[in-house]
Amino acid sequence: MTPKPRIKKTLSGNWFLKCLYRFQFAVSSKRDLHGFRVGIFAPSDSEVQNGIFATIESAMKLIADVSPVCYARIRREFRGFLVNGIKGARAYNACWNRTLETCELDIGYMCSEDATLADVATTIIHEATHAHLFHKGIDYNESRRARVERACFRAQIRFAKRLPDGKQIVDSVIGNMQREQSYWTNDALIQREADAFVKAGCSRRLVQVILAIGKWRAARRHDTKTGTS
Repeated sequence: MTPKPRIKKTLSGNWFLKCLYRFQFAVSSKRDLHGFRVGIFAPSDSEVQNGIFATIESAMKLIADVSPVCYARIRREFRGFLVNGIKGARAYNACWNRTLETCELDIGYMCSEDATLADVATTIIHEATHAHLFHKGIDYNESRRARVERACFRAQIRFAKRLPDGKQIVDSVIGNMQREQSYWTNDALIQREADAFVKAGCSRRLVQVILAIGKWRAARRHDTKTGTS
């Protein structure tokens, strides 16, 4: 595997989140799939976990079969996968966690009946594109976020067009590409996360704390997660 370039990361001062992510991965239930360490850190029984592991393995096989080029990129850009979260308390399905250099997948998304194998595969490709751009030195700051997302959406579309059942995914991704610039602002991202916690039944006090932390992270550019899908 090609060594990753050394990237200067603006993470000094954010030691708590770095330790938290590493703790989550260290204590998660793990398996080795396609040469990756895959961890699940979320409330779930063994049957659910086995299903998630199987889905990730099958999604990676689908990518390898349909696009060896995309598969090779994922092998270069990711160090592993981490499934975490509380069902319903996540505003996005996945993100690129640059602290762990992993593809982070939401437990609610992975357990959803609406998330087909093709959906999961294209989501992984979206996040691999975020990782690729980051390793090329293209950051995820607010001013260029919409352009970065469009590049990731285009990668999804290219892959989905090669699938026999990919038209619905293509149509959905095209809809995502047409979102207004304001959808990708720091305030909008933070508010969507807070709304998801409210929907999941979290206390209003906790949500206020989440909002405050999110704004602090955005102001200091200490966010260790890049890109969402």
